[in-house]
Amino acid sequence: MALTYAPLSELEAVNLMLATVGSSPVSSLVTTSDLQVSMAKQFLFDDSRDVQDVGYHFNSEENYPLALNINSEILYPANTLRLDVSDTHSQKFDVAMRGTRLYDRKSHSYTFSEAINVDITFFLPWDELPQAARQYIAVKAARRFQRRVQGDEAIEKYTAVEESKALAQLEDFDSSTRDYNLGDNYDVFQIISR
Repeated sequence: MALTYAPLSELEAVNLMLATVGSSPVSSLVTTSDLQVSMAKQFLFDDSRDVQDVGYHFNSEENYPLALNINSEILYPANTLRLDVSDTHSQKFDVAMRGTRLYDRKSHSYTFSEAINVDITFFLPWDELPQAARQYIAVKAARRFQRRVQGDEAIEKYTAVEESKALAQLEDFDSSTRDYNLGDNYDVFQIISR
């Protein structure tokens, strides 16, 4: 019989955080009045956003199309963490995220003459994250949570080591899914083609 493994759930991540401060686990994250659970959930959310802002393969896209609305403005998705114009439009536009719209710094306007493609990084909900990201975010959040609630230096050192391991696993996962190829780099290609 084959065993199946599920990625770390949000509940398991919060319980990991509670364990670092010696608190009992909870059975649900829905409607809790426990202050530590609420704090742990907030730390987990904040660290998830910080980690995802780096822009990994699982939450970034290149040449993502953004269309004009009826006012010739470009609205970007609500879960956008960062974006920049793709190379195909980099000479024509210099965009900045303002409010929920793009602003063209070259024309000093919110209106655009055409749809554009952007390189974009999204904030994904917990259930859409790969296991490597979930583990790193949970351990990072647990370390910050423990530092804030208890401040125990021994636990801090232990969780720092765990955080480093989890980050290495996330970076390994990211590099293996990105399919890096040295031949894709122009400088390397120039050396090889000599």
